[in-house]
Amino acid sequence: MGRYSKNSRNIRTLNTVQQLKDATFGHRFPRHGLKLLHWLANDMIKFDNIWTILCHPDNRGFGFHIFHNSEGILPPLTGSSRYFEVGNLHAPGAQSLPFREDQSWNMESNTDRIILRLDSNMMIGSVYITEHTPNNSRFSAKDTYRLSNKLIRSIKGESLENFLRKAGYDPGESVQNHRASNESYSITIEEESSDTSSHNEDNETYGLLDEHSKSSNRRTFTGKADPRDDSNCCCIIL
Repeated sequence: MGRYSKNSRNIRTLNTVQQLKDATFGHRFPRHGLKLLHWLANDMIKFDNIWTILCHPDNRGFGFHIFHNSEGILPPLTGSSRYFEVGNLHAPGAQSLPFREDQSWNMESNTDRIILRLDSNMMIGSVYITEHTPNNSRFSAKDTYRLSNKLIRSIKGESLENFLRKAGYDPGESVQNHRASNESYSITIEEESSDTSSHNEDNETYGLLDEHSKSSNRRTFTGKADPRDDSNCCCIIL
C-alpha cells in the first residue's frame, strides 16, 4: 500500500461541517468547491471498510489529473501513492461535472480544488481541499485543509440543498446577472490587405472569423471575455 511522509507543514484537519463552514472554500457563488465536495462524497467515493474511488483518475474523467505538489503544499509522497486533483473547470473532461453549467466565468469561478491521495489499488488515503489563487497562479497553503473520514461520511447521503445550507453557502448574485458579463461581443478590424493566408490565428483562441467578411478588408470577430486559466500553475495536466 502506498505511503506518504508527514515531514511537511502542519495541515489542519476539518472534522465537522461547522469547521468546513469556517473555511472560505467554495462558500459564495460563483465558486464551486462545496458543490464539488458534495458530488465527490456522494457519487465518487465508496465506503466498504475502506474508502475507494469509483472512477479511475488516470482516465481523466471529470477533469481528474495528476497533482505534482510542486509547491509543497501537501506532504511529500513515498511508495506508490499519487496525488490526483479535480476541480479545474478548464481541464479536459471537466465538462462532465454536474454543476459546470451554473458557473460564471470570472476570476473566482475556477478557484476551488480537491486533491486525493490514492494508492495503486485506488484506495483513498487522504482528501484535501485547497484554493488556486488566480492573481499569481499558485495554490494557497493557508487555505489547504485535510478532510477527515468523519466529515466525508457526514456529507455522504445528505441532499445538496441541505449540505449547502449547513455549510453556509451564499448564492450571492443570480446566475443571470453573472451571465450578462459573459455575453458575446463583436469588434471590427480594418485591414490593409485582403490576403487571409497570414491570419490563421483569427480562428483560434479569442474569436472566429465572420464568414461574410472573409472576402473583404473588414473583419468581424465574435468572442467571449478570456477567463483566467491556471494552465501555467503546478497542477500539471499530462
